[in-house]
Amino acid sequence: MDYFLPLQTADNMVAAVLPPLPRVIIWAGLAGAVSMGIYAITSPQKTLRGMAIRSREMRGRLSSHDGDFNELLALTKENLRLAGTRLLLTIPATVVSLVPVLYFLVWMETAFESEVYFSTGPAWARGWIIPAILSLVSVSLVIRNIFRIE
Repeated sequence: MDYFLPLQTADNMVAAVLPPLPRVIIWAGLAGAVSMGIYAITSPQKTLRGMAIRSREMRGRLSSHDGDFNELLALTKENLRLAGTRLLLTIPATVVSLVPVLYFLVWMETAFESEVYFSTGPAWARGWIIPAILSLVSVSLVIRNIFRIE
């Protein structure tokens, strides 16, 4: 069974209109968008927003602290606890949201492996990987900021 058939079929249709580089950018951007959507749905956004507010408050308290060293240690410990809890809350959603990214990247490795877009640099950086990663990260960050995903 060909797991990439739907994506390859769609790419074949897009290839009638666009050359490889824009297709790499589009597919990687789509992977980033799908991944961020899955992350937003599967992560505890309400809890993470509350924790982000508490973390900002804690950083403010830390930066304005002008007291006892033991109090500073307690504030630092609380800040680290908040950060660790936040990290633990995001791990399951992050793992699930990586699935579409991996799917697209594995398919792109086979679909665009022979394409060369840049004439300089190491051989591995002349192909699809650099534009794909830039597109994936850019789209993910834009979506994160627009929809205020924590």
